[in-house]
Amino acid sequence: MTNLKLLILSLTFLATANAQTSNSLSQADIDFINGAVKDKRYAIKLVSEMIEYNLTEIKNYLERPFFIKRMVDENDKDISDTIKLTKYDKAQMLKKLDSLKDFKWTQAVASKLNLDNISLISYDTSRSHNMAYAIKYHIVPPIYFDKGNYCILSFSYSCGGLCGHGQITVYKRTEAGWKRWNNLSWYDE
Repeated sequence: MTNLKLLILSLTFLATANAQTSNSLSQADIDFINGAVKDKRYAIKLVSEMIEYNLTEIKNYLERPFFIKRMVDENDKDISDTIKLTKYDKAQMLKKLDSLKDFKWTQAVASKLNLDNISLISYDTSRSHNMAYAIKYHIVPPIYFDKGNYCILSFSYSCGGLCGHGQITVYKRTEAGWKRWNNLSWYDE
């Protein structure tokens, strides 16, 4: 009887652990993405796989000892803000990025995003000639740090050879919700 109880307990633990893989997103993750990424154009495609380039770009920013937001007030006084990255935060963020290599968007999760008429496509399909002018999104799930007070979100889209946007942004949790703290990188085509 004890062996049966141990087996049931083990199977329950494995089922719970498998449900919390890197391929699952919490409702808080979905809400965060919905606050940051909005697009109401017709027939948006979401590339289901994570692209190594996007993950590597975030890792490159983690090599820095801190993030800085340079600002001056109306009197030209420096009022810059800095976030120092702890070794623990860096290790956790790198661990999350490594787990995201295997992440794939599912249609069920993608349908919860604030993107109209969204459908999933593979990375290979996104590069095909038939998709040359489709609106194609690449979204890396949020990566939290500093006890969940900050988050990095990376997303980009392209819609043909001369149309696109991408950003890696740090967000800060405030009493009013998540607010953009600073863009680490930003491009528009």
